Amino acid sequence: KYQDRELRVRGFVKAGSVLRYGPKADFVIAMEGSEIPVHFNGETQLPDTFSDGAPVRADGHLDPQGRLVSNRVEAKCASKYEAESKGHPAGTPYGKP
Repeated sequence: KYQDRELRVRGFVKAGSVLRYGPKADFVIAMEGSEIPVHFNGETQLPDTFSDGAPVRADGHLDPQGRLVSNRVEAKCASKYEAESKGHPAGTPYGKP
């Protein structure tokens, strides 16, 4: 159904799934019981915040095996992600405007 479409997948980097080789990497994005394998092709750089458990977004397309082949990965610092998801801008202490 999504084979020939550009996709944007969000979730968290599954702990223990990251395999780096040169500028490329394979990992799994997990979210709410679902998982998708990702092959990052190394055309851009992985962000410094990319690590096990990090909130992540990967853009790309599905290959015939159902793996997301991504040319762009974004990751956020977990503490910033939690603050933003609760309606607080990153870095703003709770209880203060």
